[in-house]
Amino acid sequence: MLAEELKKLIPNLVIKYIQKDEDPRDYKVSFEKINKELGFKKTKTVPQVIEEIIRIIRDGIISDPDNPRYSNI
Repeated sequence: MLAEELKKLIPNLVIKYIQKDEDPRDYKVSFEKINKELGFKKTKTVPQVIEEIIRIIRDGIISDPDNPRYSNI
């Protein structure tokens, strides 16, 4: 679903799907606890955040998005 949202904003984007022998299950996340405990409320949609990230990279605020500092791997 994220790939399709990206494709809407970057039409010339080439998406390569890779078959992996991993657990194919998908998980849904509940933000109920973070909302209740910390008062966190989402303020943006996924497309809005994608647009913001694209702008940050295009404006050079993040000049090297491939830098390991931005990875959670």
